[in-house]
Order: sequence, then structure tokens, then C-alpha cells
Amino acid sequence: EFQMKFLENFIITSEAVIDWEYIVINALDGISDKICFTFFFVVFREEGEDFYAYIFWNTRVHGDCQRKVEELIEKHLRQSGAWEEEAGITYIHREVETKRSPEKRPVEDLEAYTRVLVLEKPLIGGALGLGMNLLDVQSEVKGLAVQSVLPTLLNIVGSAKAIHKYTKELEYYATRDPLTELYNQRVLWELLDYEVERARRHNYKFAFLIVDIDNFKLINDAYGHEFGDQMLKGIAGILRDMFRKEDLVARYGGDEFAMVLPYAGEEQAYSVALRLLKNIEEFSLISPEGQKVKATASIGIAVFPDHARDAKQLFLIADNMLYKAKREGKNKVALPSPEDLSLIAEEVLKKSSILSTAVEEKRVLPYFQPIVDVHTLEARAYEVLMRIEQPDGRILPAREFIHIAETSGLLQRMDLTLLENAARRISAEATEAEFFFNLSPKSLVLPSFIEEVRYILRKYNVPPHRIVFELTERETVKNLKILKDFVRNLKKDGFKFAVDDFGSGFSSFTYIKHFPIDYLKIEGDFIRSMARNKVDLALVQSAVTLARTLNIKTIAEFVEDEEIFRKVREVGIDLAQGYYLGKPRREIGGP
Repeated sequence: EFQMKFLENFIITSEAVIDWEYIVINALDGISDKICFTFFFVVFREEGEDFYAYIFWNTRVHGDCQRKVEELIEKHLRQSGAWEEEAGITYIHREVETKRSPEKRPVEDLEAYTRVLVLEKPLIGGALGLGMNLLDVQSEVKGLAVQSVLPTLLNIVGSAKAIHKYTKELEYYATRDPLTELYNQRVLWELLDYEVERARRHNYKFAFLIVDIDNFKLINDAYGHEFGDQMLKGIAGILRDMFRKEDLVARYGGDEFAMVLPYAGEEQAYSVALRLLKNIEEFSLISPEGQKVKATASIGIAVFPDHARDAKQLFLIADNMLYKAKREGKNKVALPSPEDLSLIAEEVLKKSSILSTAVEEKRVLPYFQPIVDVHTLEARAYEVLMRIEQPDGRILPAREFIHIAETSGLLQRMDLTLLENAARRISAEATEAEFFFNLSPKSLVLPSFIEEVRYILRKYNVPPHRIVFELTERETVKNLKILKDFVRNLKKDGFKFAVDDFGSGFSSFTYIKHFPIDYLKIEGDFIRSMARNKVDLALVQSAVTLARTLNIKTIAEFVEDEEIFRKVREVGIDLAQGYYLGKPRREIGGP
């Protein structure tokens, strides 16, 4: 019973995401009323690194006591066979306040009253050993009980340390593209929104540029993906060196980059873009066959507020200008003319009208992509993807209308129409599979929206436990408490929740810390690249370890070939989806 109560205090919670030491200090406070101790230590060593020993003191301590404990730790490291002369050791002393601190100093005979476990090889998180100095010296039973739980305790502390370490790595790459270490797409959108507000408030202009490498697919096909990655890293280096500290440089995805240039108008942006084209033209790499390989790029520009008044419009115009540069022969820069702006506005109005009519006529269609068990290949779930059926029968994929749906205010109505059409289909199928819906958090906090969801599911007799809402960073919610309350209420109804694109933004970690999450869908860019990129592989492994420790299932996105799928199974991911395993279809199930 004492052992169970002792270990109960060392349960890993989501706080480990923030600070592994919090877990230890909180646990020591919890056990201090059950057993009186002077200090607790834990030793870590990551592969090829020095030793780190953390000593948590339950009393005020002087230098002589510290030295005695350090000598004790080194002695046990040597006895275990873990000690290496070339490795250094750093001691970190912490004084903690618990409910029951000893009145007297540590006893002289440390060895007699310190329960120690030190291994020859580290466990998860680099955990190598730990120990506790007891003052309840009359209680041999408690001493034996503490000794017996040390192996379990070492695993728990190591896991908490690993979660903290992995989370720090994931947080960094939540803002960075792993290949180029430029900012990623999520950060680009957040800072582009911020720059729009700042420029509006302070009345200045800024330029937004989209850069696309010409014929990059041919380079990949001719010289391989590894060579293509080196080309992207080289061009990223050009961008990093060219731009000012106040400029934002990001990899948008694939072979596309984007830049925000504060206080730059059309003329300055155009001049910078021409210089960038010249620098890219002068750049070259030697291929594995010894050939000099060069590249060119096309650039589209939009300027706030001359061409657009918000981030999505800026992106839309710069993107259109990029394709204008491509159409005009590539290796060019395109700025919008008044005629270009008129044509783009007409196209947006046309698509908004198409979307509005599609909602009224219930032509927002669900397409179902299987999510399979990586071991049995059985479809355990389906992601429900949105498509628009046009009057002529042509199907529009989401990438062609999602930005317009967001800016026109139609997205919530489209989400509900999609849910109803999907629920009708689900109710007609003899399946116990779960169905994933990618919804904006802004929709989830609206009482009217949630009531509509409940009504639709009751209407078609679809139980809530078969519905998984994917929390996405497509839009952010400023009032986290409101979202937290709604998520918990929905959880009580039986709904489940997944974090979409885990690892690609800060909100991923906010969701996992504050919400009862059932699934992590790991960012597809990490999955696609992990077979040839060590950083991506390490990030995926970190996400898997974090999820497993918190009892959350993992899903790999963008599994597009056998090599990726094999790697997904190797790293221990539970479920997977992608074209290799099944394309989105109008029917549930089937080949």
C-alpha cells in the first residue's frame, strides 16, 4: 500500500510538456507527509554527452553537504560501470519546499540511509540513476519499499524528461520548416495577419512576395529527392542572406517560398525581386554525376494596402501574379495591374456565388479517405473531406475554394451541410468506423453551431462516439477558456478529438495540454520526408513518444508510397492515411 501511494505522486500529467522538474518537485511535496527525506537525486546522460545530476534538497544546505552527495553519486556511477573518464559531470542543486522538511542536517553516513539505483546504460530520456536519502531510519520497511520502487520511478522520471525534451524540439519545429529552418506556413499566416493589423494601425505599406522554383519537379526527377532538398536548402540560404532582419522569410511548402517586406512599396519590392532572381540564377550545385545544375524562379508580388486589405486577399493576388509570371515564360517578376485586380475580383465573386449556390442546393459533398491500422490494414476510420459539385458535374477540391469560403463567411454553413450529407451516408452503412471532421475552432465555440451538429446526428441516428473533431489551426481562437469549456462539454456527450497537423504550430501544444485529446495527426511534411531526413525522423519519433506516454493514438498523414509506410510502422505510429493506402472516394469503404 505504501508503494502504491508513493508512486501515485509521480504520475505524469500534461505539465511534463512544460517542465519535467515540475513533476519531480510536485511529487516530492506529495510524498513528504508519508516519508521524511533529506534529498532526492536523479542522473541523466544522453548518448555522447556529459552526465547531469539534479539534486533536490528538502532542507537548506551548505557546500560541505553538497560535496558529500556529489561524491556519493560519482561513487555509484563508477560502481555501476556507467562512468566514463572522458565525460564530464554537471551538478545542479535545487532547494524545494515540501509539507515536511527535516529539522536536522543530513546524517554523516550517507551510504547507510540513501537508497540508490544506478544503471550501466540509460533508459528513456537519458535516465541513468536516482536515489533518496531517508530520515525515517527506524522504518526498515519503508526503506525497502522505497528501494523496490526505484526502477519504476527511474522510468517515470526519464519519461517526464523525454516528454519535456521532445516537446521543446517539437515547439521549435512548430515554427520552422525542418529542411531549410526558415519559418513555416503556419507562422507565415500568423505573422502576415499581424503585419496587416500593424500596417493598418501605423499607416504604412508592406510587400508580400511568393517565389516558386521553375521546373523543380524535373530537377527532382532527374537527380533525386536528396539532391532536390540540397537545392532547396541552397536557395533558402540565398533568401536568408538577402533579406533584412525585420523581413519575414518562410518556406510555404514544396518549392514555394514567401516573404513579407515591411515598409516596402511596389518599386522597392520589384527591385528586391529582380535581385533575388539574379542571385538564384547565379547559384548552382554539382549533381552526383558531376554536372552543374542551375535553377530559376518566378515571383508574384502584392502590396498592402494598394492591392489588398487583408492577408488572404494579399496571398490570393500574389499567387495569381506568380502564375502570371509562369505564363509569361518563367524567370520573371509580376506585379498586378488594374486589369489584373479587376479580373481577380471577378473570379472571387464568381467562386463566392458558386459556393453560396452549392450550400443552398446541398452540393457540398463528403469524400471519405480511409485511416487504416498500420498492422492489419483494416480501415478503422475515415476522414471526411469537403468537395463541391458544380452544375456541370465537375468536382472542385477544397484547395480551390477554402480561402474564399473563409473570407466570404460561408465556411460554417458549408461545414454543417457537409456534416449532414456525411451523416446521411454513414447511417446507411453497416460500419462501426469513426469519422473525422476538420472543423475550425471558431465554429466549435458557437452554441448554435454545436446544437445544429447534435440535431443532425440525432436526425440520422449517428452516435457521437463515432465522430472525431479535428482541431485545426486554420483559424485561431483568442479566448481559450471558451473553447476549453465547449470541448469538455462535447467530450461528455461522447465526441472525440484529434489535433490536426501536429507539430506544425504552437496551438498543437496548447490543445494537447488543455484538452482531452484522443488522436494526434502528425504533420504530413514530417511524414513524407522522414525516410531521408534525420530531423524529420527525430521529430516524428518525439511525437510518437509524447503521444504514447499521454495515452493518445497517433495517425500519420500523407503516406504516399511503400517506403513511407514501412517507416511509419517502424517508428510505432498506430494509424495511417494517404494515397498509398486509399484515395478519397464518394463511397465509404471499397478499394
